[in-house]
Amino acid sequence: MRTKILLPVAVAVVGTGVVSWTGIAAARSATTAEMQRNVDDTAASAAEIAVNVTAIADAASAGKATVDASHGSVATLAELSGDLRRTVQRFRY
Repeated sequence: MRTKILLPVAVAVVGTGVVSWTGIAAARSATTAEMQRNVDDTAASAAEIAVNVTAIADAASAGKATVDASHGSVATLAELSGDLRRTVQRFRY
C-alpha cells in the first residue's frame, strides 16, 4: 500500500513577491489525487478484510457443526456402552 502524500508548494521569485498560483493549484490537485488513491486503497483493503472475516466466521460455523455432530456420536456411543455393560453382566457367574 502506498503512503505517499504530496504537499502543495508555493513557488516564489525571491525579491519580487510573485507566487505561481498555477503551481499551487497543480500541487493541490496532485495532493488531492494521491489522497483519493490512498482512500481507494484503504477501501479495497477494508473490503478484503471483510471477506476474510466472513470466511473465518463460516469456517467457525462449520467447525461448530462438526463438534455438535461429534457430541451426538459420543452420546450414542455412551448409550451403546451402557447397553453392552448390562448385557455382559447378565452372563457373569
